[in-house]
Amino acid sequence: MSDKVGRQDDRLDKPNFHDAPNRTVEVMLSNQDKLIDAIKGMAAKLDADGGVGDADYATLLTDALGKLDLVL
Repeated sequence: MSDKVGRQDDRLDKPNFHDAPNRTVEVMLSNQDKLIDAIKGMAAKLDADGGVGDADYATLLTDALGKLDLVL
């Protein structure tokens, strides 16, 4: 399984044709991966700063987040 299969990072900032469903899904997955990475990064930063009490943000926010693994 791979979290790189089905991604098109080189198309993220370009228009995509509505009638190209495979390309649309690839761009959506790439954007979703970027959001997951950003949320995990924020959670790690909040945990590292440690100024917000006993909250474990990595557990609260990111344990349920994972990139979609696709199989060829």
